[in-house]
Amino acid sequence: MLVKSVKELLLFKKLSDRLIQDITLLIVEVLKILAPKATSFSTGIKFGQQNSSTGFVQLPKMDEGPTYQYVPITQEIEGPTQESTPPGLREVQTRGYIFNVRKETEVEKAGGFGANIACLRALQEAIWLVYHNPSKPSQEVPTT
Repeated sequence: MLVKSVKELLLFKKLSDRLIQDITLLIVEVLKILAPKATSFSTGIKFGQQNSSTGFVQLPKMDEGPTYQYVPITQEIEGPTQESTPPGLREVQTRGYIFNVRKETEVEKAGGFGANIACLRALQEAIWLVYHNPSKPSQEVPTT
């Protein structure tokens, strides 16, 4: 079948577009009618019946223990107390001890480690080792 004019071609185009539009509307309406309504969850429990006749038993509420109590760490320092007390974090920076320790890398800084912590640890170990007496028996608890 040959198209005789441009008018007929435009008419066929309009008719085919209208036909496609009508068919898609019909398909959408049919799918709405055929779609089953959901009556249960994917686990099989029906809507509105979560607590009855499902076979699931609620867990009993457990008694809670005591709340956490923070106990600060106490460090025993041997030797004269005033001279053997290592400096605190503020003193590490104000007295310039921190300039003798390498600066932390970006990775260390991201992990929460700072040069002041390394400096403080080195000072603590140095002071404690000055007054360490190896002949004195250790009071550590033996591990089994």
